[in-house]
Amino acid sequence: MIYEIWSGTRLNQDTLLHDGVSDDRLVVDPVLTLEAGKAGSLTFMITPSHEHYGSLRKLESYVSVYRDGVRVFIGRMIDDSLDYRNFRTVLVEGLLAVFNDSVIRPYEYSGSVEGYLQLLLDQHNSQVEVDKQVLLGEVTVLDSNDYITRSDSSYPSTWSIMQSKLADGLGGFFRVRVNSGNELVLDYLADSPYVSGQEIVFGENLLDVKRERKASEICTAIIPLGVKDEETGTRLTVESVNGGSDIVYHEQAVVQYGTIVRTETWDNVTQPENLLLRARQYLANQVLTEVSITITAVDLSIIDSTVDKFQVFEYVKIVSDRHELDDQYLILKQVINLSNPSRDQMTVGSVFRTFADDKVSQDEAIREIKSEYTTNKQVSLIKESMQSYVSLIEQTADTIRLEVSEAYVTANALEQLSVELRSQLEQDSESFTFKFTDIQETLDLLDEDTRTRLAKIESYVRIEGSNIIIGRSDSDLSTVITNEKMSFLDGGVEVAYISG
Repeated sequence: MIYEIWSGTRLNQDTLLHDGVSDDRLVVDPVLTLEAGKAGSLTFMITPSHEHYGSLRKLESYVSVYRDGVRVFIGRMIDDSLDYRNFRTVLVEGLLAVFNDSVIRPYEYSGSVEGYLQLLLDQHNSQVEVDKQVLLGEVTVLDSNDYITRSDSSYPSTWSIMQSKLADGLGGFFRVRVNSGNELVLDYLADSPYVSGQEIVFGENLLDVKRERKASEICTAIIPLGVKDEETGTRLTVESVNGGSDIVYHEQAVVQYGTIVRTETWDNVTQPENLLLRARQYLANQVLTEVSITITAVDLSIIDSTVDKFQVFEYVKIVSDRHELDDQYLILKQVINLSNPSRDQMTVGSVFRTFADDKVSQDEAIREIKSEYTTNKQVSLIKESMQSYVSLIEQTADTIRLEVSEAYVTANALEQLSVELRSQLEQDSESFTFKFTDIQETLDLLDEDTRTRLAKIESYVRIEGSNIIIGRSDSDLSTVITNEKMSFLDGGVEVAYISG
């Protein structure tokens, strides 16, 4: 897999900054971040000895990243800094960021989602240069009635309007692409139509799994406000339909987290009954904590050009019994280290939300890893506002990581690398399987003295059916390991266990 970085104007990318091979065409630590529905970014350092060290200019230079000849990112340079060696650290933001360059004047709109986007683009295009003007492309996000009402008089940026008036309420993903005429085109997609031909499998190319839970946005009670009375200046509340109180509580969440009050306003709600319904719907979502999954996996297309490459905004199947993962997950984010692919990361699976550690709703069928420690005297349950479950894959995964990192070479050695690394992967994968038949064949060759020693060991460690039993055969205390849990027995009675 070969990455190249080119720069120039948006219409003319004619300067090669990095090819991963030539000493005079290398940048330092290039890292590309791609995120579904977001602008994305590219960072790298360029040394004073680089022939194009001084050619990059803020807000003027456009930079593209090509992977095996196909452009996967284009953006403009927005920032740089110098260290004591005069190395320039360059930051490039993706093309969606051009919508930060325009504002939306006061308006009122009723109609389709597509028509609303066209209104925003018309205002944006009237304010910016030709190379930042954007055409409307595919729109698959629809309101339930394909009829929305929007207004604003605060002169916000076009990008903030796109987020607050569309994505936050209707969901979906924005994407700017360059068409065959070198024009910018905006798509607004409800879901991805793409599925990766490569799978992520525990023991093969899955290296690390991390779950992160955030509770910073939780509230357990709100004061809902509706339309403003033009004469009195006061807003509609729910007191008349809520027992005389203007606060709506989520009782279960108050018990769980305590009272956390927020205010939420709906300008278009004119009836207290509807306002109360909106408040309850809003609270039902706000009491949930967000959980996202970040994985580290080897992209096997690095070593086999016939394997499909991972790409952001496409679905990939992840299979890991250990982590209870077996489904298609959307690649929401990729962090790609262009010169060190062993450090690549992906965030997958549309972020799902839970309440009190119990799954309430989710976009993808992702089950949590749960762990309990139980004794006959107490049960300890750990609950935190942010929890990270990190499962470090064992020696075979480490071998994969090291081999990929050390063997990432230029195209001239790619064929040899593919053969060598595939062989190593196949050899390492054998460590995941205990070949009991091979062990038995070896035992048959042992002499009588060794058999006697093994018989003594067997009095401490035994395999019965699918269970492993640890402990002297004449002792009351023993440990039993099954596929579901590890149990601690006293006199044959389970007194503690660890599951998950």
